[in-house]
Amino acid sequence: MIRDKNKVDADLQQKLAAFRKITVKHKRLMEARELLLPYLLDEAEEGIICVVGPTGAGKTTLLKHCIADVLAHEAAEMERDRSYIPIAYVEARAPERGNFDWATFYRDCLIALHEPLVDRKVMSKAEFGKLSLPEYGPSKSRSVTQYRIALDNALKHRRPMVLLIDEGQTLLKVSSARLAIDQMDTIKSRASLTGVKHALIGTYELLNTGDLSGQLSRRRRNIHLPRYNWDDPDDVAEFSSIIHTFQSKLPIPCDVDLTESFDFVYAKSVGCAGVLKTWLDVTENWAVNQNLSKITLKNLEKKALPNRDLMRMLTEIREGEKQFSGPSDDELMVELRLSTASHEKPSEETSPTVKKTNKRPGQRRPTRDPIGEVAVA
Repeated sequence: MIRDKNKVDADLQQKLAAFRKITVKHKRLMEARELLLPYLLDEAEEGIICVVGPTGAGKTTLLKHCIADVLAHEAAEMERDRSYIPIAYVEARAPERGNFDWATFYRDCLIALHEPLVDRKVMSKAEFGKLSLPEYGPSKSRSVTQYRIALDNALKHRRPMVLLIDEGQTLLKVSSARLAIDQMDTIKSRASLTGVKHALIGTYELLNTGDLSGQLSRRRRNIHLPRYNWDDPDDVAEFSSIIHTFQSKLPIPCDVDLTESFDFVYAKSVGCAGVLKTWLDVTENWAVNQNLSKITLKNLEKKALPNRDLMRMLTEIREGEKQFSGPSDDELMVELRLSTASHEKPSEETSPTVKKTNKRPGQRRPTRDPIGEVAVA
């Protein structure tokens, strides 16, 4: 029986497209989900939350799961009020040059809220009278203030519980530390004034905002989505399971069991499920274009990230992990003067005291000299 080559290619492309959409509900992902979801749903929560982790740890996948969870939780209210949008997602754009562009960000938020005629909004004359703008009415070039007011109105009517901001570290693309503080103060103020929680998702760079201001630290919560560690047996077992799951779904199979080459796979993905998935996507796409029936370890090695890039990623991950863990409890207690560990006086045995004298250099110690003749045997 002769099969149609075009039919085979179409089937393979369909399997490849399906594989790209596959995600694995692994341990790290589910732990972060359990921490983030209550914040998203709890009306008593306020302020800013930062979800941080290395590139490729699965942060975007985490967002997709949480969005689906919130929509399912609010389904009844959405059915009752068709204008209600319980959660909105926006990706912060990196500036082409200069500082972060708030006008573009506000515009993207309006689009995420399905707001119609975004660039044709007209403020009320009462609102317009409070601003120093050249003319009343719609304009092709809209200011940050105009977009912000339009977004405030949209948030009021759409009533979202939370605004998810992916690539949140992009907000810090500014020219000075002072501006970085202003950026985070703006987000904090937006969350407070609108009553809409803001969740920033990004790399460990977001942790730097806590070093800028104690006020920001107080109003911010952090959730960590870390990599899998080589020296933790549970992590090794979980990451092996992730490898096995992805391999079982490959459109073009691998000629060896990848779990038996764990060291190689772990090293080339630095313990991150997202890096592993992207690596397999690239390899499978290449194998389809090469008309291969199987892939090998050599194929995978050829399509892996260069070692210099992996080393750079690993360095950033280690620095971020250290920054996230922060000072120990003992260090905090010492700084608060609640521990005497750093103020204990050394014992006499370890640090003998030396009596001070007023002698001048070369001056003899006071002693009794012998009197009379000295007998010699």
